[in-house]
Amino acid sequence: MAVFLAVSVTAAVRLYQSGPYGRRLADPSTADRTELLYWVVTRDLNEETPETRRVLAHRLDEEFRAGIDWGTVGEQLDAERRARLWRNVPLLLEPWFMEKVDGYFNESDERRVAYLDGVIDSVAVWAGMDAILPGVAEEDGATQRPAGLTEMLLDEVGRWQQRSAPPERRRIAEFLAAMQARWLARELIGAGKE
Repeated sequence: MAVFLAVSVTAAVRLYQSGPYGRRLADPSTADRTELLYWVVTRDLNEETPETRRVLAHRLDEEFRAGIDWGTVGEQLDAERRARLWRNVPLLLEPWFMEKVDGYFNESDERRVAYLDGVIDSVAVWAGMDAILPGVAEEDGATQRPAGLTEMLLDEVGRWQQRSAPPERRRIAEFLAAMQARWLARELIGAGKE
């Protein structure tokens, strides 16, 4: 009887992990786009190591470079998974952003503009996630949408700067200033083409 019970429990766990109620998560360093998205809509990334969050952020950035149809992703997510995604986003933004800061300072002066263009393009892809922001019901029955990804990123950067040591604060501030200047230059160049 004990053997039968052990086999039944093992089978139930395997069915749960691979069935409709759950599944084993692929190693984030080798996961494909779908598996990476599954990580961020099913797991509480607060419970994962900083290294796992860093790898997830890096791999998601790699996968999203080619673009992603956030509307289609949103159609496949129920309210609980949308909410989980938005709770996990700030936990991914920090390692993503700090990797970009380090990358900027590792580039030669001649390559920094191209590097910033890549970062700005990545932010634009990630900001498409705003299409699946969960609404927040208000007392009067209206639905209000919280701040989008770009606003969230700017708010979070302020927090990261505050808790950083002075040398890192200066690096973040310099990177942000360079990003803002490049973003503005791109906007002005784009406006001139219209």
